[in-house]
Amino acid sequence: MDTHTIVWAILLVVFVILEVSTLALVSIWFAVGSLAGLILSLLGFSIQLQVLAGIIISVLMLTLTIPYAKKIRRKRTMTNVESLIGKKVLLSESIEFSKPGLVTVNGVKWTAVSNKDILEINIPVIITAVDGNKLIVEKEGND
Repeated sequence: MDTHTIVWAILLVVFVILEVSTLALVSIWFAVGSLAGLILSLLGFSIQLQVLAGIIISVLMLTLTIPYAKKIRRKRTMTNVESLIGKKVLLSESIEFSKPGLVTVNGVKWTAVSNKDILEINIPVIITAVDGNKLIVEKEGND
């Protein structure tokens, strides 16, 4: 194995480790470019062709994967708590200005407060926000 092959192999390993450690598509294109250089080195092509192929493949991969990377980064998975916002639930215990009430969401009891109204038991409410371990609710149909 010649020096160029070892260098390409080291570059490939470094870029793969970097990609695995970040999972943010920051070096995958350089890993593929390094793989191209490594293959050409193993096949006995000149260092100039190896470097040129590595650069071209890296740029090509970068160009082709940037739209995909942007799409992935744009998608944000809501947490369990964030997914509660907008849900319609029944009030299990009335809410007064000085006393929070209770709602049950997916079998779990939550403390509920309202910034607008005094709410009676068994009326439908909409979860508008989550504040720590409290759900902020308002009467269904309030605008």
